[in-house]
Amino acid sequence: MTIRDKKAAFRRRIKSLIDTQSSSQLSSQQDQAIQLLLESELYKTSTTILAYVATKNEFSLHSLIHEAMVAGKRLALPKCNPHDCSMEFYRLDNQRPYLNQVKTGAFGILEPIPSLPQLDIQQLPDSTLVLVPALAFTLQGQRLGRGKGFYDRYLQRIPRIRDDKSLQKVGAVPSSGPFFIGVAYSCQIQETLPVEKTDVPMHYILAPQGLLPTGAIMMK
Repeated sequence: MTIRDKKAAFRRRIKSLIDTQSSSQLSSQQDQAIQLLLESELYKTSTTILAYVATKNEFSLHSLIHEAMVAGKRLALPKCNPHDCSMEFYRLDNQRPYLNQVKTGAFGILEPIPSLPQLDIQQLPDSTLVLVPALAFTLQGQRLGRGKGFYDRYLQRIPRIRDDKSLQKVGAVPSSGPFFIGVAYSCQIQETLPVEKTDVPMHYILAPQGLLPTGAIMMK
């Protein structure tokens, strides 16, 4: 079985696990995880948050986006280019409801409207949190996406140098570069995953169990 076959099998398995959860169970897990993030020093000291608008059965960040905008943090959402599987983030206007600043884009996903300003990926401050969706994660920071590679391509472009000691304690001050935080339901956390060199690791996993440091290091 090839690595792609293994990934496809894992994706089917995780989708099935999510489907067995009721909407109330998933909502409860979202609320619990987001509250833990809001209470963390990592969030409190952040200035910029790269979020996303969830698709069906994907971990929703709706309440977090609302709270962060009220708190005056700089919020941005991704817009995908299906022709080359690239992605860019656009900054929201905190004075307007964020759902009034999105429209249906590629793959039927809500994306920022074209009039919003694009973030400069080379100028993201160290106090940036990049909240990353996926079908599955490991506690070592491995991630299994949906197969198109949008996030892996984007994350690989972010300049970053991080000392692994900065990941040993939740809320530790980063040495340099944004934090990558995988967002997951409990059933999406797996012991192992099939990964490739192009799969970018996470520095934290946000789940109902807590904000969990992975110890992953990424150098660029």
